[in-house]
Amino acid sequence: MNDADISTVDWWNLSSGEKPTANKLAVKLESPSLLHKSDQQAVLLGVAADDANSSRARLEGIAKELSLDHYQIIAQQMVDDSKLELLVGALVDDTVGPVLTVGLGGITAELQKQVVHALCPFNLDIAKQLIDQLKIGPLFEGYRGQPALDDSLFQLLVNVSRWVYDHRDRLKELDLNPVFVRESGKPALVGDALAIFE
Repeated sequence: MNDADISTVDWWNLSSGEKPTANKLAVKLESPSLLHKSDQQAVLLGVAADDANSSRARLEGIAKELSLDHYQIIAQQMVDDSKLELLVGALVDDTVGPVLTVGLGGITAELQKQVVHALCPFNLDIAKQLIDQLKIGPLFEGYRGQPALDDSLFQLLVNVSRWVYDHRDRLKELDLNPVFVRESGKPALVGDALAIFE
């Protein structure tokens, strides 16, 4: 997604022998068959770079227990300075075409069910309207003395909507959760991405 100007957290493929250069890592078991990694203890947080290989071995054991045929173990630099987590999803509807969904994210996303939708592609004005509809727009201006959140999120949403539109012929679903929103001056980052193609 980096080629579409969609910023992601730095990551390394441990399954292919890449060595992480960050010291505080989230190590994850990635598989198309595994939608909720945290439910299967398939995410290890706060892992030091020196412990990445032992974490990889532990997650490979979980992959075997779950009988996963296709998987990889990745390490991501942890994001400690996130002020807000969002989910950004998309599906391509047979009737209306590609639709982007934005909502409050993280592990409680399914509990909160606070989401808004827009047809893809869209512009910055629509991206800002989506955030306002979620009632979190004031956070980007500095709410109650707190630092303002970085408005790079709006451009990220526009770029995702264009990417979804450009891939509408093959894309079935897209799930970006979490999207980390940080203080002004620190761009929004996609923490986890799952794209399902026909």
